[in-house]
Amino acid sequence: MLSTQRSAIAALAATSGIMALAIGPADAATVSGGVSLTGDVNIIRSDSGQVTFDFTGSPNGIVTGGTGDFSGLSSAVVSDLTFNPAGSSPSGPLFRADPLSTFIDFGAQTINGETNGLTFALTSPVQVVDLFESGPLTAFFTDKPLRGQFIFGDTTTAAGLLTAQQVPGAGSYSMSITTEPVPEPLTILGSTSALAMGALLKRRQARQASS
Repeated sequence: MLSTQRSAIAALAATSGIMALAIGPADAATVSGGVSLTGDVNIIRSDSGQVTFDFTGSPNGIVTGGTGDFSGLSSAVVSDLTFNPAGSSPSGPLFRADPLSTFIDFGAQTINGETNGLTFALTSPVQVVDLFESGPLTAFFTDKPLRGQFIFGDTTTAAGLLTAQQVPGAGSYSMSITTEPVPEPLTILGSTSALAMGALLKRRQARQASS
């Protein structure tokens, strides 16, 4: 019994040490909140079936709203997206663009006393629906959330939506991205500790059953 208790204490101590190292310095460089952008876009259809969102203007990303750590932002540089045909949906044809390491660049920012470059990376493909296959009106919207990470020293998982529309002579887009909540450090630690205790108890029960 004493050896089992000592094993449990050792396992919990090791787990606590690992978690302390994992959640310590990273917290200072993460961000939280949401940001909305808008701007001009030129939607280009190629003969091969590709669709390109050419974000135009200077700046080509204007921040129209920000919450939390993004409340002080004003503009950004948005990289173009090129989509390939990807099947169809009840709403219209689907198009998909590859992940992009720097989709949005907000430049150097100071957040919570720390200064770093702030960017947003697309970590998953972007899938949009084409509402009008042909004609003078063009409109696309994401049928699944944008998935990515804000990078500010460390990374913060985020998700968002993108729409783009164009009439002859003018096109515009709008986009909103919000950070996703992460488990509290104590919650993570408690869950990991419970798993360690459960594994020790299972081994003890197995030994008792075999003796």
